[in-house]
Amino acid sequence: DAARRRLIDDFLAVFGGETQPIMTHLIEAGKLTLEDVQDAEKHLRESLRLRATEPQGGALTFNTRSRLAMNALARGDLNEAETQARTYLTAERANTGERSTFTSHGMEVLAEVLSARGEHEEAETLLRQALLIAQEKMPAPSVVVGRTQMRLARVLSARGQHAEASHRSGEELWEIE
Repeated sequence: DAARRRLIDDFLAVFGGETQPIMTHLIEAGKLTLEDVQDAEKHLRESLRLRATEPQGGALTFNTRSRLAMNALARGDLNEAETQARTYLTAERANTGERSTFTSHGMEVLAEVLSARGEHEEAETLLRQALLIAQEKMPAPSVVVGRTQMRLARVLSARGQHAEASHRSGEELWEIE
């Protein structure tokens, strides 16, 4: 079991620790159903409830909130997604500081939700902040910096800022090559 967990952790590291690209692939391949997602969300909520009783709220509580936010986003429940994402970001700011990579990730999660809501201005602000933190904290080349660049490019494009979006997309490809 420990070897399997380590293998999965190593595999996720290839994607910068993000599960969303893997989940997207599984959904598109027909290997992950709505029932699977609902079951996973049930387990996440139970995990969150149990960890909340641990000292200092449990080490994985905040990551669990991130996943709850992304699951709610995948289901189209934007209100729940935003609530979970804002809670996650607030907790990361309080526990790890404004300039931590954990806070940067919280900003990215909330930006994804806001972008889905059409709130691109706030999403852009968050992604620019997250990008600065990632560039400061991550060694180059960085998958995290590249992912953040690409998210920012999508938001810029949605706001009609196509020249900068194109520039950011090119930077993203350069960062992860």
